[in-house]
Amino acid sequence: MFAPKGWISLNEIFLSISAIFDEEGRIGDIEFFGDENFEVTWLYMQESSEVAVCLANGEALPASRFLTFTFDPYDNLNDHIDIMVGTVGSALSPNHLNEPPDERELQRRYGPFLHLPLIFPHDDFIDFLNELEADVPAFLTPRTQNTADVDQRSQGANDSPPEKAKSPKALSDEIVRLVDLGALPKFQDAKSLLGDEVSVRGFRFAWNLARERRPDISKPGRKPKKPKS
Repeated sequence: MFAPKGWISLNEIFLSISAIFDEEGRIGDIEFFGDENFEVTWLYMQESSEVAVCLANGEALPASRFLTFTFDPYDNLNDHIDIMVGTVGSALSPNHLNEPPDERELQRRYGPFLHLPLIFPHDDFIDFLNELEADVPAFLTPRTQNTADVDQRSQGANDSPPEKAKSPKALSDEIVRLVDLGALPKFQDAKSLLGDEVSVRGFRFAWNLARERRPDISKPGRKPKKPKS
């Protein structure tokens, strides 16, 4: 857990998010059911203004966002990192792969940056947590709705099973398809068209996945900071 002043390591981010869930059972209106600490960590990395690695001399070096790209926000691994460890190449360790790449292959892939910790702006992370706590309606998911409300709405409905929500990957594919057809929808318009049944938090994840493939898509929405009085 090393980072230059003004930065915070991915490992510390994950531990902080996990500690809040452990102590409070929720962050804002995101209740903890077992893997939301993974989801919130990936979501933060997508929304962070910068991603870097901490060099041995303590300096921050900008890093590729592809290191933080995931199609499964409920897993601790992507192709490059284990967010529970937080270092470059940690997803490729013997703990996760039956036949992990040998050290020479990892050195070829990541060079001198292998095993370096990922770091993010500290103030960014604090702002992100504050927004989660404050923006309750935007982060209300079907799993956190009151059971009585769900039961009441279901009275008189047919017995057919509810439609399964689209995955973030499927939604991101549809957003990319719209862009490739010449449309460049705004976030809320795209959500109404493609994922009206999906939580804002879930659709934001899909939107960020699409942005990785089509950078012209606008960023969905960190609130501007209020000027200090």
